[in-house]
Amino acid sequence: MNTEPSKPSTRRTRVVALGAIAAGVALTGSLALTGVTPSSAYEAVFAAQNQPAKVVAAETPSPARTPSPAASRNPDSPADAGAGSASSDAAKKKASAMNEGVGVVPPKPKADDAELGRTPQKKNKPVKMTDKVQVLDGLTVSVAGLAAVQGVADEPGEVAGDAVKVSVTLSNTSAEAVDTSGVLVDMEAGPDAVPGLALRGSGATTLPASIEPGASATADYVFVVESNKRARVSVLVNYSVSAPVAVFEGTAPPAKGKK
Repeated sequence: MNTEPSKPSTRRTRVVALGAIAAGVALTGSLALTGVTPSSAYEAVFAAQNQPAKVVAAETPSPARTPSPAASRNPDSPADAGAGSASSDAAKKKASAMNEGVGVVPPKPKADDAELGRTPQKKNKPVKMTDKVQVLDGLTVSVAGLAAVQGVADEPGEVAGDAVKVSVTLSNTSAEAVDTSGVLVDMEAGPDAVPGLALRGSGATTLPASIEPGASATADYVFVVESNKRARVSVLVNYSVSAPVAVFEGTAPPAKGKK
């Protein structure tokens, strides 16, 4: 029995062999062009086939990526338009409140005020206790009387002792009310003009804030003054920093029981 293969089978085998060789040659050329050797390619394929599958967790969208309900609203709707307007107004008010006072330059002091601060206040020529002094157009000041009193320390820092009470009268002869809220009265005693210590109590009173046209007002001021310095005392009435100080000179009654 003849066991040789037939010619068609032999021819088919050759064709298959030649196709495999051609495929191998093509694969080798392709790997050569990419710089990958056949052995490394086979190893990569083997590793990929034997690598366990990885489980990739689904990415959770961040809150910033999730559109808010306000962003998905229709801006053309009346409700959204009103909300947007209210938000804009609130933002403007907040910005205005934050910027309030920023960049505002405080007013500069007047030149007259600065000049007064550098210039010593003038004093009128001393007059007798019984005279009158005009400190302002239509406003005169006078000393109504002096009396010896016992000074009592009613306030912190005050010192009790023999004192002199001086009554000062302001008369308004003008046609308008005069502001008297800033009037100051002081006393000096002795040849060295030692200031008397003012007391708030012991019968002391204050002037009203203003004096109406044609009216007068009197206030009592109490100062601690040693009895041996009362032979010469001065009463100083300061109406304002822009007006000269009225000065009255004379003697004050001695302390009770003393000469």
